[in-house]
Amino acid sequence: FPGRGDGPPRFRSTESMFSGDADIVPGTATIKFKRGRFGKARWSGGGNGGGKWRGNNGRHLQSQWEKSGTMTVLAVNVITDIDTGTPLSTSYDNTFLSDEVFGSYANGTDPVNLASQFSACSADKLNLRPYVSPVDSADDDVSNIVNGVVTVRLSTLSSAGSGTVRNQVTAALARAFGSWPNDKADFSLYCVPSQSMSGIAYAFLNHWMSVYSDRWCTYPSAQMHEVGHNLNLHHSGEGTSEYADQSSIMGYAYSSDDKKMCPNGPNNWQLGWFRDRHVEIDVTESGDPYFYQGRLYGPTKYMTTGESDKMIVRLFYPGCGTEFDSDCHVYVSFNHDAGFNSGTVEGRNEVLVHTKDGTAGRTWLQAKLGTNGVYEADVNGVNVPIKVDTVNAADGYAVVSIGEGVPPPPAPPTPPPTPVPAPTANEYMLACGSSAGGCSGDFENAQKVENA
Repeated sequence: FPGRGDGPPRFRSTESMFSGDADIVPGTATIKFKRGRFGKARWSGGGNGGGKWRGNNGRHLQSQWEKSGTMTVLAVNVITDIDTGTPLSTSYDNTFLSDEVFGSYANGTDPVNLASQFSACSADKLNLRPYVSPVDSADDDVSNIVNGVVTVRLSTLSSAGSGTVRNQVTAALARAFGSWPNDKADFSLYCVPSQSMSGIAYAFLNHWMSVYSDRWCTYPSAQMHEVGHNLNLHHSGEGTSEYADQSSIMGYAYSSDDKKMCPNGPNNWQLGWFRDRHVEIDVTESGDPYFYQGRLYGPTKYMTTGESDKMIVRLFYPGCGTEFDSDCHVYVSFNHDAGFNSGTVEGRNEVLVHTKDGTAGRTWLQAKLGTNGVYEADVNGVNVPIKVDTVNAADGYAVVSIGEGVPPPPAPPTPPPTPVPAPTANEYMLACGSSAGGCSGDFENAQKVENA
């Protein structure tokens, strides 16, 4: 819009991550937002897609969907009840915690951890690294930050619950380092004594905080699940259980120190790590004989293949929601059981068909297809057959045919195949089973809960 008086042109955004007045600075390719969802921000860079959003702390800002780049993580080892004579703590020291979260990125040796798995699963598109503080702690009950880990000692009782404990941790970190943790690190993991919470872990969607009960702060699948919520991923379900998709980190969390699992197809699509390998199919166009016929590679093969080698197919119906917010899209991907995804529990070396809730964003596993497997997907009332022609597990791909040329699926076998059993109780926990209300609410609601 024209500027006011002799001022520069002005720009108003009403349907983006920033809302409000902004100034376009002539000759600098800069848009300065005066206020917005993330506070003051500016766009700078120029044409050809070379610019970046930056907040008032200088960090790169991203949409609520796609997540990439290098981000910092702070792990907080919490001790409570320090004035009672019997303080309560986690079952590990800071050196162990740093190793379990960052491994070699913080001078450790643990081969499977939050940092290593996100780097591997994203093909180095999202790299989580330990936060290093430029200042010493100003609070006697808060240690200096070493290798991405800090100790916070609280007089607060664990029996007060994780909500009270986490608020006191945040306040202590603010006193010690001059501002809230999210003004320093991109993500903070609060590792609290088991007496502080009834569940195992929880997090807030599109946010910076996750909270863990003792050892669950050290298990990679729990770490990835909760930080996945921070990245705006929701649960991955199957049937009637929103955790039961065991091909994905957003299903069950496992009490294992070396579980190698990754997000599923629709999660990967949302995160945008493999956008150059996406296939989008408008099901209202002609699919005769096929919408798509060819190989689908697993994410494990991203680094050794090229842009012509596709990984995820999204079947969509025009006008039914947006790319990331629709309940009438169908996603097709190959779950390669190898390397950094060798711990996947379900649908190993099979083509997986998922749907996704619109507003809630949960993903649902609808079909697992091996060679000659056929599934007829319903895309907003349009039936689209999907067939797996061959599976080549050694080379990490399946050949699929999607469209009208696929024969109808055969009748279900009798008796039906035995379903994949749920893990035993001592192997997994529902990763958001907390009375503190974790894994729910958007950014604004999470802030209100936190400040309550």
